[in-house]
Amino acid sequence: MPMVLSHRYGLVSLVLACLLAPLLGCSGDSSTSSGGNGDDPLPESGRYLIEGYFGANFIESGFAVWVGRIDPEDDPASGCTITINGNAVEEQPLLSSDDDAFYSILSFEYETGVDCTINVSKGGKTATCNFTGPSYPIITLTQPSGDTFVPGQALVLAWEYDSGTADDVYINAYGDDDEALMTEIHVAGTTTTYTIPGTITAGWSEEEEDVLITVDAGEAFYPFTGDLAYTGSGVFTVFTGDAALLEPGTATQWTVTVWVDDESIPADGSNTMVHVEVHDEAYTDCPDGSTVTLSCSPAGAVSFTYTSLSTTGGEASTYVIAGTTPTTVTIFASVLESEGSASLTLDEPPQTISSITVGEGEYPQISWSDPLTVYGFFIREKAVVRNVKWWLVSATGISPPLTFATVPESATQTWPLGGATPSPMTEGVTYQFGFISAGADTTLIDYTP
Repeated sequence: MPMVLSHRYGLVSLVLACLLAPLLGCSGDSSTSSGGNGDDPLPESGRYLIEGYFGANFIESGFAVWVGRIDPEDDPASGCTITINGNAVEEQPLLSSDDDAFYSILSFEYETGVDCTINVSKGGKTATCNFTGPSYPIITLTQPSGDTFVPGQALVLAWEYDSGTADDVYINAYGDDDEALMTEIHVAGTTTTYTIPGTITAGWSEEEEDVLITVDAGEAFYPFTGDLAYTGSGVFTVFTGDAALLEPGTATQWTVTVWVDDESIPADGSNTMVHVEVHDEAYTDCPDGSTVTLSCSPAGAVSFTYTSLSTTGGEASTYVIAGTTPTTVTIFASVLESEGSASLTLDEPPQTISSITVGEGEYPQISWSDPLTVYGFFIREKAVVRNVKWWLVSATGISPPLTFATVPESATQTWPLGGATPSPMTEGVTYQFGFISAGADTTLIDYTP
């Protein structure tokens, strides 16, 4: 388990106790708590368990070493000569016994990227540890923002680094005695958010007075080599972390409000924005990073740019995209075990003309096959000054084919005035044919004879 270094709730003393427990001989019988066992290939006699500790930016100045005697018949653990980069690490007699000896130096500055060499010698035997000090980005929890959690509900965690990223991140949850590990999670160091599922928080009994959530970068271990070091000997460098102390609480009643920018859009792939707002009874926004899940009924009637959103300031938005079947759609948004909805109408898409067929000659025949009912038609030059050559209107609709300059019985010519014959089309000039629907929508198609 990675060791937690520091957090907001002043539990530095707890962490120091965890760090220094083996150094102070609090781990019990050193002959069995050291990581060696009866099957170890190294002989116990003449070897000592050597554990060094760096606190990095938690204990910026200082280095400590605990030496544990493995074989009770060996010389006491005291009396070792220990140096770090040539600096003496002195024995602390008041904290030492024959089985456990504690050595420390408070004036040694830890530096990232600097090579460290620790030498330990006793009775003609030696042990050496070499490593380069790793970087220690400081982790700060930004969520949860409150001091409660709800058993059975997801708990959103978020954190940030002062610079760079850690290699790994360890998330742990402890019970009341700060030692009962209830949950342990390992994620990549590039991760800065994690949601603990409600299935896990449900196991954090409401009988617990509080739960300590820690987020830290773990620890690194660099082994000792040499005939003095017993298996498991090494130097630990503990990375920084942060924590939150949470009390079990009751579920917050969230109100989910959903709305769309347009109450209706054509059923032709058109889109509009859907918005979700989440707040409690006091109109306090839901925690940032809360997950919003979108769905619709009938299923598949619309799609969303993103079906899973993350809230900021209690809100989240995305595009909803119409399908091709006209209907009324209900859009649902689920977040924090609450739900809201909004209606969106998918209308029949407007009829349009996408292509035409034009015959030859100065007064050609014009046909179109699209299902648009045309109530107005014009031809104009596509120029800076768009000269209208011919304009028809009809109360009942104009059906194809239509011959330029020939007015069908169902239509009336409004230009040229007096029913005059329009001038013929000129080869090489680009014209626009305008088709006007019942809703006064105009479809323009270019044509160059």
